[in-house]
Amino acid sequence: MRFLPLAAVAALAMVVGAAPAPAMSGGTTIDIATAPFLATTGNCSGTLIAPDRVLMAAHCIDDIDFAGFGVFVGADLSQGGFPADKFFAAKGWAPAPGFKLEFPFNDDDPSEATAVNDVGIIVLERPVPGVTPVPIAGSRDEALERPGRPVRLLGFGDAPGPFPPFGNPPRSGNLTLISNPTCDRSYPNAVNGNDICAQDLDGDATLTQPCAGDSGGPLIADGPRGPVLVGVTSWGSEVMGNGCGEAALPAVWMRVSRFRDFITDPHPTLAPWTDGKVTLSGTGKLRCDAPAFEGSHAKLTYQWGIPRFPDPLIQAMPDPLEAIPGATKKHFRTGGPSSAGKRLVCAVTATNASGSWTVYSLSADG
Repeated sequence: MRFLPLAAVAALAMVVGAAPAPAMSGGTTIDIATAPFLATTGNCSGTLIAPDRVLMAAHCIDDIDFAGFGVFVGADLSQGGFPADKFFAAKGWAPAPGFKLEFPFNDDDPSEATAVNDVGIIVLERPVPGVTPVPIAGSRDEALERPGRPVRLLGFGDAPGPFPPFGNPPRSGNLTLISNPTCDRSYPNAVNGNDICAQDLDGDATLTQPCAGDSGGPLIADGPRGPVLVGVTSWGSEVMGNGCGEAALPAVWMRVSRFRDFITDPHPTLAPWTDGKVTLSGTGKLRCDAPAFEGSHAKLTYQWGIPRFPDPLIQAMPDPLEAIPGATKKHFRTGGPSSAGKRLVCAVTATNASGSWTVYSLSADG
């Protein structure tokens, strides 16, 4: 079996979404062969819903800033290694319109954020062979969303044991759907009609709940024609300051039927991204040339500034530029009071409705 190179594995480890829910408490470990549609980015779970499309939480794909992003589909990484035949590079990704994080209970801790419209799609560069995608709920599947309905949570959640990095085994847990008004009593004014809630009502000592690595994963109901995806794992008891499995509270999924048009859109607006570099040319008057961007059409903006870090670190460091006010054109004339004798960098940002991506040039003399 061929495995991904370490550089690609390191890149996957950088996927740190903006985080509501943490990985599964309770439930049981399953054989990935029983759920080959289950996907993981390393820190979030997802579901294959078309041969070339994975459904996930938007907070899992928010603020991606490195090329080479992709997902493993039908892979149990706890078995060791990162099988290349199970890795599918992303052609692009998009959050649902209106996605945002909210902080109704704790403004200071990002891990305690709830989310609105927390649905995202990843379009793959190549289709996944030999795996049947999971059907998604639509307007005719209301019976599958009724309170009292048994459902299954799937994901690569936290579990005890010496597993390798983001190598938790797949798990499944049984839950019961509850009404939104009942759910809202646990999370006042934080639950809306686009949400669907479920809870462990079995009364066992170990609570079944979604946690961090389960974010983005499926909530599945068994319909008359087989399994149907009714929810995308978003957030739960952690927003009230609880550890996973500590409090007998419901969890919240995005109600898939409410997002069907977005999920099935054949031409979604994909966030821009690039593995190209910004280049500078000229002396006295510098010219900033942007690389080609993948994804959907995006507006380009420019910003000149003074680097805060050496060139090799500039892409990876936060806030790497001390911006020069007003220097927002493709060209920049050096020698002025703001730049004379200083090192200069040009930043290019591509922006569309699904996100933005900034790349930086190497330094040039001012």
